[in-house]
Amino acid sequence: MISEERVKELYHLAAFDEYENKKYYQAGEYTMWDYVGKEIVKSFFSGTIAFILLIVFWGLGDIDTITKWINRVDLTTFVPKLIVAYAGFMIVYLLITARIYCVRYAKSYRKMKAYGNHLKRARRLLREEK
Repeated sequence: MISEERVKELYHLAAFDEYENKKYYQAGEYTMWDYVGKEIVKSFFSGTIAFILLIVFWGLGDIDTITKWINRVDLTTFVPKLIVAYAGFMIVYLLITARIYCVRYAKSYRKMKAYGNHLKRARRLLREEK
């Protein structure tokens, strides 16, 4: 006879496999710091591109001021300021990235743990039926 409890567990497993497996799969594949580290490396490159685009769009937005500024700029003071601005931007950007992906990993880990519990219950119910 078919166990209603086992059918419910199998339904939870099938629903997870169908809708959420790809989304939460990496929590089972990586440790938290490997997962977060991988995302930080990706964010480093995207943050650098974002910083460059911000500077370019800022420059394009006010061409007259930029052309006047270029004629009188002292590169020995400007370059260190630009480097400090870039470093500050990247520190904030990477800290936000780390926090977001720590939270995502924790959520994924909880979902994968619940999936494992449903799997254990389904196996136990199958053994009990035999």
